[in-house]
Amino acid sequence: MKNIWSQTAPLFQRQHILMTLLVCALQFGYYTCFNSLLLWLPEMFNNMAAYSLFYDGQTASVCESMRAFVVSTVDETLYQYLPGNRSIWNYESNPFTSNSSLIDDIILSGSSYGNQTEIAECDSTITPETFRNTLIIGGGTGAINLIIGFVVRWTGRKVIGFVFMGVAAGSCIGLNFGQTSEIVLVLAFLFVCLTGVSSSLLNSAVVDIFPTQLRGMAVCLTFMSGRAGVIIGSIMIGALVDTNCSVAFYVLAALALGGFDAAMFLGFYAPYLVLTGPTLTRSRGVF
Repeated sequence: MKNIWSQTAPLFQRQHILMTLLVCALQFGYYTCFNSLLLWLPEMFNNMAAYSLFYDGQTASVCESMRAFVVSTVDETLYQYLPGNRSIWNYESNPFTSNSSLIDDIILSGSSYGNQTEIAECDSTITPETFRNTLIIGGGTGAINLIIGFVVRWTGRKVIGFVFMGVAAGSCIGLNFGQTSEIVLVLAFLFVCLTGVSSSLLNSAVVDIFPTQLRGMAVCLTFMSGRAGVIIGSIMIGALVDTNCSVAFYVLAALALGGFDAAMFLGFYAPYLVLTGPTLTRSRGVF
């Protein structure tokens, strides 16, 4: 424990705390972005393909196809028995409210009132398109990582970091509006690939930023922050994907823009800023 403390404490001292917090926050955002979406992409692709088959070739956005398999049709007359602007998903039974037992019966059993309210049954069928799209994203991301390893020598991390995170944020916003699986595949590939490559660039930069005796612990802290982002992001997307799908995409896009803005504002992709006395001074560039 004493050895761990001796390596960790200097990272949070005045000279290094700015860069420590910055790289941890950036890695948290990067991992939250590409790992969270990558986990749920097969479900999204599968629902889009199933929607097209079920509705005779009609196309829909990711969010529309996800909602279609939660509730097929909802009787409009049901909502007049719900208080205010509440839906059947956040309705709470109240024995003192008129018609509450009727609404409970409809919610729990899917029984009819007026028209038919149908709760879609769980279908474990996986379409071939789901496997194809997932393989394309995985293989393409690996290929881009290899290419960037050579390109970064001429462009530098600064240009790649700015461009990639800006494009990734736009791609994530576009995912909310894509109407075909091909468009969604391209946008999802851009988002997952570009945020993943940015994470790799950040890892290589951490080695250059910190002194030799602190590099190992600095890398460990950034990875720990990234893994925390994976857990939180996966739970968040899982909770939102069926009910507030658009919100999930906008949150991920905001994280991508946040990483872009933080890197630009704090000068992370500029020469390394070191605290020397009461002022900030520039040292050697790491990008």
